[in-house]
Amino acid sequence: MSGIAGGIGVTDDKLLSRMLDVMQARGPDGVGYFSRSKINIGVTLLSLRDSGYDEPAIFKRSEDQVAVCDGYISNRRKLRGRLEARGHSFRTPSDVETIMCLHQEFGDALTELLDGDFALAVADGDSLYLARDRFGVKPLYYFFSQERNVFLFASELTALLQDEEFSPELEEQKMVDLIVPSYPVGNTTFLKGVMSVRPGHWLRVRRQGEQLQIEEKCYFRLSLDPDDSLSFDEAGKRLAELLIDAVGSRLTSAAEVGLALSGGADSTAIALIADRYHSKKLSTFTISSSPEHPDIKMARITAKRIKSDHQELIIDFEDYVQAIPRFAHLMERPLFHVGTTFYLFCAEVAKRVKVCLIGEAADSVLGGGIDCFVDKRAKELLCEGLRKANELGLDVSDEVLSIVSDLSEVQTYEQYLNNYLRAKLSDSFVAGVQFYYASAAACGVEVRDPFLARDLIGFLKVVPASLKVSRALLIDKYLFRRTCLRMFGSDIFDAVLCQKRGFGGPFREYARRFEQICELGISDEYVAAHPFGAYLPNKHRLVLFDLFKLIFIDNRGKYPSDIDVLSFISERGDATPATLQREVVTSRPNDFSARRGGVRPWSSRTQLSRLPA
Repeated sequence: MSGIAGGIGVTDDKLLSRMLDVMQARGPDGVGYFSRSKINIGVTLLSLRDSGYDEPAIFKRSEDQVAVCDGYISNRRKLRGRLEARGHSFRTPSDVETIMCLHQEFGDALTELLDGDFALAVADGDSLYLARDRFGVKPLYYFFSQERNVFLFASELTALLQDEEFSPELEEQKMVDLIVPSYPVGNTTFLKGVMSVRPGHWLRVRRQGEQLQIEEKCYFRLSLDPDDSLSFDEAGKRLAELLIDAVGSRLTSAAEVGLALSGGADSTAIALIADRYHSKKLSTFTISSSPEHPDIKMARITAKRIKSDHQELIIDFEDYVQAIPRFAHLMERPLFHVGTTFYLFCAEVAKRVKVCLIGEAADSVLGGGIDCFVDKRAKELLCEGLRKANELGLDVSDEVLSIVSDLSEVQTYEQYLNNYLRAKLSDSFVAGVQFYYASAAACGVEVRDPFLARDLIGFLKVVPASLKVSRALLIDKYLFRRTCLRMFGSDIFDAVLCQKRGFGGPFREYARRFEQICELGISDEYVAAHPFGAYLPNKHRLVLFDLFKLIFIDNRGKYPSDIDVLSFISERGDATPATLQREVVTSRPNDFSARRGGVRPWSSRTQLSRLPA
């Protein structure tokens, strides 16, 4: 993981240095610069190699060919073998040298060969090549001023805001679009004029005479092409093989590797595969609001089975609330606060490891979640948002309308499920995983998700939705669950699959309590007078918006170190900070044994073992 930045046509000699300085958390182990003929590239490096190897922050092939990369290439060794067969030799074992050689050999098509999470930049003569991984896991922003003939790119919005000639303004259309799907859509950002390289795309920026020209091309577009001839047994065997390969490819690191072990099926599968098939010793970490939570107990069982060095992190609500402004800063968008707990989690994990595996993409790629069964729910929420936008006299973007039509204009459940699963891997996926990767980057940790492996995704494209989800049995991720049972038996998976409470963790509970504090602290008069009060569905979303505006527009990305979130809320209503503080520290029991919500309908061992294929 690193922070990358640069541009073409920059006249401010110190701009690149300022851009890299604000991204030091992403790469605390080294800095690299390149400047030639008004092309500037730089990187802050997080080194994952042994201390005996001096990893290059930036790779320079010649006087006018350099490459930088944020992320990792999991199939690097295979690619190097292919390149060596074509006559290439290597000076380092780094990903970035591999990228440089691939660019020399295959040009703009190099991204089609890569597996991993990455945002990369290659300077080649007078042109600049940028690319982003298939699902947009790694962020990559850019700004192009035709008037100044300047192009800038960076891993963070904060870095772009170091350009003193750029005046940040809110992109209001982005706020309008939030009314419908409640997550950002398209490649615009919440800052006017700042764009994001689309997932699965590359950009080529070059000079045409005195002017800069930008070429954009898609190298990956997710399409589901189900093979109805594929049997359940065949699919399960192939899925098992690909899961083993995917975990193995994400374990490759000279640095110690950790695992975020939630107690659920996804992270447990990663742990068992790493232990059985790769003999990899892991450090495992679990986060919760209580040591008695059922999920943390399930994680203990798995950690004990694989004999991992296990650490439990208990986050209290007061720490959660006070960390929300910092989380809003690293998210760079006025959305979500539930991921604040993962930010606090990463801050602790960073004390032990630099690489941490997660399994957060599993629901999206394998067919997880209640909306896989209830086809009306997702459609009704989208249509309700569209009606609200129409009532306010607001026009949503064509990209939002396309999402609505994809889910509402279907004739069968099978069509709905295919469209829904495809949608879950587009903009909503990027929004959903952003807080995991942004939180880790802010703490100097590289997170890797085996469920995003290229070959695994390629296979799941052809698996029929009816194998991924059993609507009759109300079992999501059906193929995955059955495959795991066949691989590891029911001794541990019965407990994990059947007893995990989906809504018992700190994420939703703490989020609900924070939202109650916002309802208490913010007056209705403030909402009515707010320019976006009618756009956003509740008061805590206004708090997040106001934090975003303060940090990124008023302060140009600089975090206000003296901010107190309770005072920030009280300024928008009649409740005092002391009143809100009392709400924060009020004791609320965590009686998890009494909860029934979230328990799956197939919760007995006998039922699970007899599930039909």
